[in-house]
Amino acid sequence: MPTKILRKKKHKRSSKQIQKELEAMYADDGKMPDLTHLEKRESSQTTRFLFRLILILLVLSGAAWGGFFLWTQSIFQTSDFLEATVVIDEGVRMGEEMEVRISYENISQVDIQNLELTTNLPSSFFLTSTTPAATYGTTWELGKLTASSDGSIIVKGILFSEIPSSEHFQALFTIQPANSSADLQAIATKTLELSESVLDLALTGPETALAGEEMTYTLAVNNTGKTALGFALVQLELPEGFEFISSVPERDDEDVYKWMLYSLEPGVPQQVTFTGVFTSSAEGDQELSSSIAFYQDDEAAIQSTSNLLTKVVGGSIGFHFIVNGSAENQFVDLGDVLHTSIDFENTGINAVENIEFALTLEDADETRLPINWDQAFLSEGSRENATIYWNETSDETLAAIESGAKGVIDFTFPLYNELDLSNYSDTFTCKLAITYTTTGDTIVTRTIESNPLVIGINSDAHLFAEPRYYDNDGNEIGDGILPPSVGETTSFYVLWDLENNLHDLSNVKVTTILPSDVAWMDKVSTDIGTMSFDQTTRQVTWAITSLPTDTGDVAGLFKVAITPKQEEVGTYVKLTNTVNFTAKDTATEDVLTQTINFVNTNLTSDPHALESGLVAD
Repeated sequence: MPTKILRKKKHKRSSKQIQKELEAMYADDGKMPDLTHLEKRESSQTTRFLFRLILILLVLSGAAWGGFFLWTQSIFQTSDFLEATVVIDEGVRMGEEMEVRISYENISQVDIQNLELTTNLPSSFFLTSTTPAATYGTTWELGKLTASSDGSIIVKGILFSEIPSSEHFQALFTIQPANSSADLQAIATKTLELSESVLDLALTGPETALAGEEMTYTLAVNNTGKTALGFALVQLELPEGFEFISSVPERDDEDVYKWMLYSLEPGVPQQVTFTGVFTSSAEGDQELSSSIAFYQDDEAAIQSTSNLLTKVVGGSIGFHFIVNGSAENQFVDLGDVLHTSIDFENTGINAVENIEFALTLEDADETRLPINWDQAFLSEGSRENATIYWNETSDETLAAIESGAKGVIDFTFPLYNELDLSNYSDTFTCKLAITYTTTGDTIVTRTIESNPLVIGINSDAHLFAEPRYYDNDGNEIGDGILPPSVGETTSFYVLWDLENNLHDLSNVKVTTILPSDVAWMDKVSTDIGTMSFDQTTRQVTWAITSLPTDTGDVAGLFKVAITPKQEEVGTYVKLTNTVNFTAKDTATEDVLTQTINFVNTNLTSDPHALESGLVAD
C-alpha cells in the first residue's frame, strides 16, 4: 500500500485578532498612532551627489561600449577596404584547363594587415597549378596590403562535372585594418554555366536491318581539347529485341554494356565496335542509346550522348516462343509442367522451304537441367542433349510453308518434384532459333533467333498442418476425454510444420482464424520466430523474419479447446479455419504462397491416437 503524507491544518486569524495584536505593538497610552501623517527626513547632499555621479558614469560607459561596437561592426564595412573579383574566361568547356583569376585591391587609405585568402572550389574541380603557390591547401596568407595597393591570384584546373552544369567559385578574404583589431571579411563569387564538353561521341550503324541478320555498330570517341584525359566511360543501352554478340574491345563486365577508356589523347579518335542481331520480336524503329562520361570515385559525369534509330524489317517467317502463356521471364515451382508452344506464320509474299526450329535449354551453372525428360512430350521433335529440333522429318508441313500459312508446335517439359542443387540447376534459359530458305528471285538461307526466356525455380517450401493429442513419444499433451464428447471440454495442439530446402526465405508468415467456438489456451511453442494471438480478430500468426535452408524443418504449435454440441455428434470439429502461408524467396525475389483448407479433430495424422476424433454422444 502507498504511504500517505499528512500535514497539519493552518488556522486563519480573524481581523479582530490582528487588530488587537497591532494595538499591543503600537498603542501609546491605549491609542493607536496616526499613520497617515509621517514626517519626511531630509536626504543628505553628499548622497545625492554620489548618486548623480554614478548615473553619469554609467551613461558614459554605455556610450563608449556602444561606440566601440558600432565602430567595429557597422562603420568598418568590408567594401570600404577591399574590392575583390573572380574572373573566368567565357566559352570554357568541360574537361579543358581553365584559368580562374582572383583580383583584389585595397580601396581605402588605411593599410590592411594579415590579409588572407581562402578559395572554395567545386568538388569536381581538378587543380593543376596556382600562381603564386598557396600557403596551404587553397589558402594564401598574403600579409600586409598597403593603402591603394592591389594583387591577384591565378588558379588553373579542369572541371569534370556533368553536362550541363552550373558551378560556383568563391574567394573569401579575411581583413584586419591597421587601425583596428577586428577581423573583417570580403567575398567574391563567380557562377560558371557549362553546356559543352571536350568529349565528343558519335554512334553510327545501319539505318535498316533484317531480323536475324548480324549488324555492326561503331561508337566513336574524340577528345577535342588540348589536354590528355583519362578514365572515360562509354555506356550503351540496347533495345529489348537486340541480341548482343561481341565487341572490340571486349566489355569490362559481361553483365553490362560498358567500356572504360583509360587514356584519351587530344585529337586522337578512339572507337568501340560491337555486333548483334535483332530477334524476331523486334519490329519497326529500334533505338540504340549511348553516352560518354568522366569517371572518378565510382561516379559517372555524362558529357555527351548519341542515339541511333534502326528500322527493323521482319523476315519471311514471324514466330513466337511461349511458356505457360507468356513470352516473358518467369518463376515456376518444382513439380510444375511447363506448357510450351511455338506459333509461326509466313508473312512474306513467297513460300519458304527447309524450315527448322531449334530450341536450346541452357543452365547457368553448367549442371543438369531440372527437367524430367522421361515424361516430356516433344511433339515428334528430336532431342540432342539439351537442344530439341523440329523440321520436315518430324513434321512434313515444315518442308515448305506458303505465303500466309500458319502453324503451332505444342510440347511440355515436366520439372522434377525435388531438386539437389549440387546436381541440378535452379535456373535455365530457353533460346529458340529458326532456319529457313527463301524462294523467289533471291534465294537466301537465314537464321533468326527469339529473345532468350529465363525460367527460375522457386524454393520448395511446404507447410503441413495437423491436430495432435499426443507428442511423438506417446505422451498426452491434450486434456479432456478422447474421443471428444458432447458437453465435455477437450483440448488439442495444432501443429504447423514447415519444410524448405532450396533457397533461403524471408518474411515468412503463417496465419489462421480460430472459429468462434474454439477457445485459445495461450500455450505456444516454436522452433524459430514468434507466435501470437489477436483476441479481437481471433487470428493466430506465426512470423519468421529469416529462414535459411540450413535451419532444416521447423515447427510451431498452439493449444486450443472445444466443447462439442449435440448437433456435432459423429463429425469432426473444426479447430482452425483456412491456414495461409506466405514467404519471399531470396534467390528469385518471388513471393511464395500456400493455402491449407482447415484443421479439425481428425487425428489420423497423430501417430499415437487410437481414436478417430469423431464427436461421441
